[in-house]
Amino acid sequence: MNSRAKLALLLTMFMLWGQPSLADEPSSSPVTGMSTGTPISLTELKELARRDPTATIQQGNLLLDTPLSAVDAANVKVAVAWAYMLQGQYPRSALLTEQALMVAEQHNLPRLRVEAINLEGALAFRQGRFEQAEVYFHKTLAIADQHKYLDRQVSAHSNLGSVYRSLGEPVLALDNLYKALNYSYQLNDPWRTGVTEVNLGLIYKDNAQFNNALNRFNNALASFAKANNELAAVYPLGYISEVYQTQGKYHEALDTALKTHAIWQRHQEKDAVARSHLNLAKLQRLLKRKDLAQSHLDSAKSGYQQLNNSNGIANVLMESGELALDHEQYQKAQQHFRQALSLYQAEDQRNAQLESLLAIAESWLLRNQPKQAESFLKRANNDTLKNAPPTLQLKTDLLKARSRLLLGRLTSAQTFAQSAAALAEQLELLEEASQSYQLLTDIYQQQNRFKDAFFAHKTADNYTNQLAQQNQNTNLQLLRAEHQLSVQSEQLAQLKSGKLQAELALAQQDWQKKSLQATIAVLCILLCLISALVYQSRRLAKAYEDQSEHDPLTKLGNRRFLQHWLSIQIPIMRRRWFQRRSSIYSSADIYFFMIDLDFFKEVNDKHGHSAGDEVLVQFSRLCTKLLRDSDQLVRMGGEEFLLVAQQIDEYGAAQLAEKIRRVVARHSFIVADNQPISITCSLGFAPFPLAEQEPDEAMIEPAIMLSDRLLYEAKAKYRNAWLGLGTSKSWQSRELMDADIDELYAALHRNEVQLHSSHPLPTEAEIEADTDAGTGKESPRTTRNAPPAAKTNTVAPIKKSDSTS
Repeated sequence: MNSRAKLALLLTMFMLWGQPSLADEPSSSPVTGMSTGTPISLTELKELARRDPTATIQQGNLLLDTPLSAVDAANVKVAVAWAYMLQGQYPRSALLTEQALMVAEQHNLPRLRVEAINLEGALAFRQGRFEQAEVYFHKTLAIADQHKYLDRQVSAHSNLGSVYRSLGEPVLALDNLYKALNYSYQLNDPWRTGVTEVNLGLIYKDNAQFNNALNRFNNALASFAKANNELAAVYPLGYISEVYQTQGKYHEALDTALKTHAIWQRHQEKDAVARSHLNLAKLQRLLKRKDLAQSHLDSAKSGYQQLNNSNGIANVLMESGELALDHEQYQKAQQHFRQALSLYQAEDQRNAQLESLLAIAESWLLRNQPKQAESFLKRANNDTLKNAPPTLQLKTDLLKARSRLLLGRLTSAQTFAQSAAALAEQLELLEEASQSYQLLTDIYQQQNRFKDAFFAHKTADNYTNQLAQQNQNTNLQLLRAEHQLSVQSEQLAQLKSGKLQAELALAQQDWQKKSLQATIAVLCILLCLISALVYQSRRLAKAYEDQSEHDPLTKLGNRRFLQHWLSIQIPIMRRRWFQRRSSIYSSADIYFFMIDLDFFKEVNDKHGHSAGDEVLVQFSRLCTKLLRDSDQLVRMGGEEFLLVAQQIDEYGAAQLAEKIRRVVARHSFIVADNQPISITCSLGFAPFPLAEQEPDEAMIEPAIMLSDRLLYEAKAKYRNAWLGLGTSKSWQSRELMDADIDELYAALHRNEVQLHSSHPLPTEAEIEADTDAGTGKESPRTTRNAPPAAKTNTVAPIKKSDSTS
């Protein structure tokens, strides 16, 4: 386990313990037993366990040697068991926990029982037995829910969130953590709130949702500040620095890391100070500051040597090797990497061994010797990469692609380059994405696939330009700061010159001084007024723009927002369309979903328009939780909404429509009079573009209108239903745009289009009966030699329990 993981685990362990609390029936009088004879209560003993586990074990054992009731002795054992767990003495901790649990069950003490079971879960979690930990924490949650132990409900949900994160279940983790956050607000406990916010931020960070992660970590900082706990703030600060570093914002990462370093120094945490020096060295290296980086490396190495920490020394050697590589000192770099690899192998640190292997391979590639690099890259196999973080997997793919390209193994090089490109885009790493596509460009050129090479080169240039723009913004900020310093220096020189002249003519100096002061005062006042006016005008303009593009009730986008957003997306969709034709990417489509609330007028008539507004707001929030970050939900007017889903095929669209329909049908909408209201919705969806052709902005409105017609058909026949159009390989967009529902039904049975519905679609005989009963006109497409009728295409029919009339 690396140092960062140990810090995260320690913070989680604090949360697993929670606030000090007594069992159901402890002794009301203080318990004596300290060596000094000073009385100490059970609550004080638990608080001591959080601060000093060693002292807790000493004082707890002294207490156990004195006459105590069974309940008091069990409480002491829980506190001492907690301290043993923090010191890694798991067998002793488990024995005391089991003894305390037996007392709780014999005396029917639910509070003591939940404390003991919670500690069993903490032991299982700390030892990596996550499935067992899940069972224990569910037991604690059941007891806490039964007896309304609010603090234990917070702990249980937060613990389950940590377990599900470790098991790779982010959805379940988020669900439990948000419940823990809600309970912590009710409890008004800033410490628990802060820890839960950190765990939420880690989930978002794991899934590359960096803005959400930063918001959660900043919330945690505010909570820890409210709890007056400076030491706890190092955890969100450290994660904020990691997020900035992942985004390539090294200046922001350095500023945050310096704050963390100052806190560790104030609290004299030697291991943390050494680790902080190592992190600062890495950031200084990334900012091309060699001397500062070397200074931090020397401090980190000295700290780890004093602590006899071989793993920390190996980390310092790895960073020293990276620094040597940056300055083309290849032999020195390989020497550092080999020393680090030896230390990691002795400590059985697999991820660290992988980093060392990759560093050595990269040094051989920089010397244009791919065969030697391959001998190290082969050791980075699937078993090695199984539990490696995504950044190490990305680096491995890039190095293997470079090595295979130099060796002329183009097919293998293409495979690894494409894998690296996909992973870099997922992690939003601009520099690595540009490197991946540049490698693909070189590979395609050698394969004489010039069209693919053109698109890969264009994509690489795009990422390079984005990275250059980001660097340019940083440089501009530095230039502005330097300019301000130069202006201040010039003003200082002028003041000194004025002082010399004043020695020659005191009267003239007095006048100039007063004139300069008055001028500066007027300029400052004018500058402040201008700044205030500019700020106010920009704020108002932004507010007006937001109001014009967003619905004031639901805060969703409106038609104007949709038009603006689609104008940005159309070029991206065209590029995806061309890339799909060149077989670089898999198919990626966009679907329009028209959503309408059934019998919404009855809500307004029966409960009033304020209740209808509340239903619309709750509906928008409910749907937003079901969507991805890339999807857009807008309010078209009244009870009608439009959902735009990206990168989804027709079967995914059908599943999403059924998911929205089912969740809305099962949801109880609460209005002002606290009366639950059940309401359903109907949906119609259609793809864009409607057929296999280049996306055209002029075809957006017809696609939306077609989804609206499909919605009308679902509402007219069923309600609480959905109907959608899938792929169409034989129809053109304009034919689909002009087709009515009966024509689409007929085309479905000729296998010309795909329709998906929550209810059984009409059979061919029913369509012919409707045509005979109608105008008698035959669809112009029915004259084709159609194949035999296909079976009705349905997806997940609605259960009767979900339907409402």
